[in-house]
Amino acid sequence: MEQLLLIVDVQPCFSPPPLLVENIRALAAQLPSVATVERHNEAAVPFQRQHGWAPTTDDESLVNADHVFIKHGYLPPQEMMEHLRDVKPTRVYWPLALLCLMRGCSRPYWQASRKARRLIVQGSLVCNCGGIILVR
Repeated sequence: MEQLLLIVDVQPCFSPPPLLVENIRALAAQLPSVATVERHNEAAVPFQRQHGWAPTTDDESLVNADHVFIKHGYLPPQEMMEHLRDVKPTRVYWPLALLCLMRGCSRPYWQASRKARRLIVQGSLVCNCGGIILVR
């Protein structure tokens, strides 16, 4: 496997912006994907004690991924790491925001031209307006 999309905690309790969810869904439709979902376990990570808030115990990913791994805390689950070792991707994309950062453009990834989308997937981070697409 050459490329893989890693979707981290894109779930209702974190209230991700709808445009971000749409953009990640568009990218997930083009690449094999793995998602993590944070489920609260106070014994593992004291969110409630530390922050006065905690994720729910039954949240689901807002993006349909090929594989979904439940995690409790900040680290990726061991099962996901084993899966990544098994599939041996040469590149892992971790989208933080898929918007063009050029002032005045703010074109979402999915509205970029096909050529620009292909370049982004191939690792070039340039929108068809010439701006930079933030993908990590």
